[in-house]
Amino acid sequence: MSIIEQKAVLDRIEGSTGILLLGESENIVNVPLQLLPSGVREGDWFTVNLSDGRLTAIRPCPGETARRRSAIEAKLEKLRNKNK
Repeated sequence: MSIIEQKAVLDRIEGSTGILLLGESENIVNVPLQLLPSGVREGDWFTVNLSDGRLTAIRPCPGETARRRSAIEAKLEKLRNKNK
């Protein structure tokens, strides 16, 4: 049994299910919301462990989330200023 650790982003929430995109290939994994930390939002990043294709652990990555949100905000600001 091998354990694989990957980064994942919460792409969206559909009802009581969180839709994660895993790694560079953005494989989709559906996770019941009760297994995710309370207060999660779309765009939150996590480190996940997979064993034989099954999710075995999920840990928030607040630093990665902040870094990605900041980069997106900078791009949006650049686009807003481009048209002024």
